[in-house]
Amino acid sequence: MTKEAKFNTELEICQMTNEMLEDITRIHIHAFKGAMNTRIGKPYIRRFFDWFLRAETGIALVAILKNGKHNKIVGYVIGVSPRFGKAMDRDLFYVTFWSILIRPWLFLSYQFRATLKARLKDIFKTSSGQSIPMNLPDPVMSLVGIA
Repeated sequence: MTKEAKFNTELEICQMTNEMLEDITRIHIHAFKGAMNTRIGKPYIRRFFDWFLRAETGIALVAILKNGKHNKIVGYVIGVSPRFGKAMDRDLFYVTFWSILIRPWLFLSYQFRATLKARLKDIFKTSSGQSIPMNLPDPVMSLVGIA
């Protein structure tokens, strides 16, 4: 006679907290292995997620798999109003700069150099640049990351 194991699992979506940043960082590094932001390093990624926790208009949610007494973070989603993307880049500038400075081999990658150039251009461009107006009703959110 075999015994059947009965699993009572549920998925809960809740607000991300500072205590969850280590798990979220680990999930991000695993999900985006080799991507530019993971190559910049763990301190950058932690600060990136922390920005969404502090942002007034940011959204930072986690998916927690609950199985009895065991809870495990299995995913996340982050977003922000499109109007705040430039502010995020500016706020993360110094941690990004330092993280890149201690990893000079990143400059050997053409993709890295091209992406860095485009981001710097976007951060420092004046508001006189051409942009496509968004005629969407508020609230509007941009999906920044999901894993």
